[in-house]
This record gives sequence, structure tokens and C-alpha cells, in this order.
Amino acid sequence: MSSLKHFKENPYINILVGLVLLYSAVAETLRDWDDISNAQISVHHGVIIFAIAHILNNLLNLLEDLECIDRSK
Repeated sequence: MSSLKHFKENPYINILVGLVLLYSAVAETLRDWDDISNAQISVHHGVIIFAIAHILNNLLNLLEDLECIDRSK
């Protein structure tokens, strides 16, 4: 169970998950962009916002951790 918790809290994995979400949502948005007459706000627009927030949150956590390591030296 401990290894699963470490996996879940790993900032690199969380950033990777956010990038995959962002890529897939942007790809879906660009695919729908071709048919502009049918333009609507849909789920992938929300996923883009969620992915950006997820990436930024984990980047900030990673930077704080790195700052703590730097202070301890």
C-alpha cells in the first residue's frame, strides 16, 4: 500500500498525467475546430482547464520540494 501511495504522490507522474490529459483534450478540440459551424463548449474544454490546473499544482509542489532541498544544503 505504501508503494501505491508513493506512486500517487509522485509529482513527475502527476505532471505526466496532466500532460497526457492536456494533449488529448487539445487534440479533440483541434479536431472539432474543423467543423466550426457545430462549435459548442463540451467536456474536452473542461478537461483542458483541469489539466492545466493539475500541471501547475504539481509543478508548484515540485518547486517547493526542490526549494526545501536547496535550503537544507
